[in-house]
Amino acid sequence: MIRNILVISFILMYCIGYSQTERTCGTDLYHQIQMQDAKFAEQFKARRKAVKEKVLQRQNFNCTDIITIPVAVHFSGGVNASNMPCLIDATLA
Repeated sequence: MIRNILVISFILMYCIGYSQTERTCGTDLYHQIQMQDAKFAEQFKARRKAVKEKVLQRQNFNCTDIITIPVAVHFSGGVNASNMPCLIDATLA
């Protein structure tokens, strides 16, 4: 009886361990099925080409231009503008 339980336990542990190593992603399979449709495949390739071109454009971006990004800083409590250098220092810290 104990031998049967051990054998069954071993088989179950082996199956569970094996099933975890053979996992696949359903998205990959679905993508392969979709790529069999000529219209979808053409649209997919066009989108992929557009993304690659956009990435290449960004790689050639000129970083010497200064870009100003407006930022709003909010202080809590009773803050007034009587000591402006202190407020600026606190903002930059």
